[in-house]
Amino acid sequence: MELKSSGLFLVVLVCTFNLHQGQSLVGRIQECSNEGQPYEVNHIDRGKCYSCKCKHGFVECQHSCPSVEGCYFVEVKDNNCCSTCKGCMYNGVYHSSYTEWVDPVDPCKVLRCQASLITETEMKCHTPCANPLPPKKGQCCPTCPECKLHGHVPSNNREIMSADPCLKCTCGPDGMTCSKIACQVLNCLPDKIKYVEGECCPKCVGNNTRYSVSHQCVVTNRLMKEGAQFNYDKCTKCVCRNETSICKRETCPVLQCPVKHQRLIGNGCCKECVKQDTAELSLHCRYNGVGYEEGETKQIDACIECKCSNGIITCSKTMCNDSSCPSGSTAVIEKGECCPKCVETSATCMVFGDLHYKTFDGLMYTSKSVGKFEMVADCSKHTFSVRVANVFRTKTRASSSTKRVTIKAAGARINLGQKLITKVNGRPITFPYFNNNIEIQKIDSNLLQIHLPNGVEITWNGRSFLEVTVPPKFKKKLCGLCGNFNLNMRDDMKMRNGSVTNDVNVMKFVNSWCVGRNCGRKVGHVRQCARPRNKSIKRNCDYINQLFGLCPFSKKYHKACMMDMCDCPSGKCYCESLMAYAQYCKREQVNITDWQTASKCTSRRSRKGNPKHNNSSRMEQLWQQINSSITINKSKNAISPPLLPIS
Repeated sequence: MELKSSGLFLVVLVCTFNLHQGQSLVGRIQECSNEGQPYEVNHIDRGKCYSCKCKHGFVECQHSCPSVEGCYFVEVKDNNCCSTCKGCMYNGVYHSSYTEWVDPVDPCKVLRCQASLITETEMKCHTPCANPLPPKKGQCCPTCPECKLHGHVPSNNREIMSADPCLKCTCGPDGMTCSKIACQVLNCLPDKIKYVEGECCPKCVGNNTRYSVSHQCVVTNRLMKEGAQFNYDKCTKCVCRNETSICKRETCPVLQCPVKHQRLIGNGCCKECVKQDTAELSLHCRYNGVGYEEGETKQIDACIECKCSNGIITCSKTMCNDSSCPSGSTAVIEKGECCPKCVETSATCMVFGDLHYKTFDGLMYTSKSVGKFEMVADCSKHTFSVRVANVFRTKTRASSSTKRVTIKAAGARINLGQKLITKVNGRPITFPYFNNNIEIQKIDSNLLQIHLPNGVEITWNGRSFLEVTVPPKFKKKLCGLCGNFNLNMRDDMKMRNGSVTNDVNVMKFVNSWCVGRNCGRKVGHVRQCARPRNKSIKRNCDYINQLFGLCPFSKKYHKACMMDMCDCPSGKCYCESLMAYAQYCKREQVNITDWQTASKCTSRRSRKGNPKHNNSSRMEQLWQQINSSITINKSKNAISPPLLPIS
């Protein structure tokens, strides 16, 4: 298979090679079992250009090159697949671009590297208290015992911003420290520099690729020889050393007056407070276009609150920890909260078409067994169960499908049948249905959704597609054909007796979860599935690769589709695989087109727009034909065809 390196891909390469942007990768898919865990793939992540992890049973790799936005010295190296912003040499040590460090001898000297240019500046301390604590070892500034700036008293772990956006004050358990440093010297032309209101420093926009010149420094559009001293501007003096421009820039003092009273006087480099007549003095504040009365405090958003005091605005901002979430969870910012927190994610199991199962942990297998089976159950506290009744789909008995579903939860028994016919405790119901914290309603013309009190959600299309989504509280507590939801697909085929089998013995696994009569009987001879008869069959299954954009993992659904089309009298059994893949893509937050219309998976009446049949389910005519040919085998000697694992 061939996959472009510009997007997501799943590969294990069988040869060693160097990658460059725009090139293709040719290889084979690698399977994995520890869902969400990072994976090292030889020859791919060795150059740190791609990060790989296990997702739905396959190794997924993503281009992980650092951003070069704002860099005007982008360099492309032959031995690296990523374009990078050129770093800096300082005292014989290489520093990557966008890094900041403190001089080991003088903790008040701060150095920052960006695009082969180092800005060296002295940190200036601001101490808005009478009796500060002396600086700790390795720190520059003293600490105020109380977190208070211009009358603003924020809580701990918040950063305080004043009218001077370059002044940063941080509150911690020991008190508050305030400091200010000069802005980074930018290595781009003036017309590429952008100033943003409320931010401390301007920044370069866009980027540009340049080539290093031996023993010379590149500064904006100029070349400086090794050892040359030059002025970047009237306030910044630089020297070229080791192809790195080292520029010293003065840090301006913290001003104790409103921004509107600050002026740049003469040829000075720093603004000063200009005295105002008493009649002109105003204690009103204005920040980011918002006016404040004296002493007024406003909550800007969940992260920032601001206060006006003596005409000076101060704001405090919550500082969030920058950490990734572990496997099986995702970062979520809840309403009213500032910082994201890791929340365990739900999991989904499905069955569709000619009995293709996808477990909670991503294992996909095929079973043509007929009978009643435990699809999923709470094997810890027995709060719910979902059982399926599978029948032969055609008279040839070469294919099968799910015809009925039984749900037991909250003291109720819910029966789902063909054409969305639904009963609760034996009585037919209409939609929407709400009773005993159980909700049943249509989410569109051909999908029924059931919400159980324990957070379990079931989706049924009234034909053979069934999807069960469980919240994270059921992790490691489930059993049945959907596996145990422990983020490890290797033990998904755990049988009722607790032993684990593999895809070679799928029949043994499935039969262990049979709950009706005729369980575990010997399988007789099964007629081989005929090969696809014409190119149109493959063309219909190819919709999976054509209609779902960048949605990954299409190979297994395509294979399932081709299997379903082997024994399909109507020629439209591919629509079930497309529906299953569409549901998966929606959970992956991939934008997809109107695949039903493009793939001709809508009923003929719906396509004509007959208002009487606008709410008819998709593929209605198809399933009327299929249902008319379904035979329920009630014989005690009923047999189950073998199972075909999807690899």
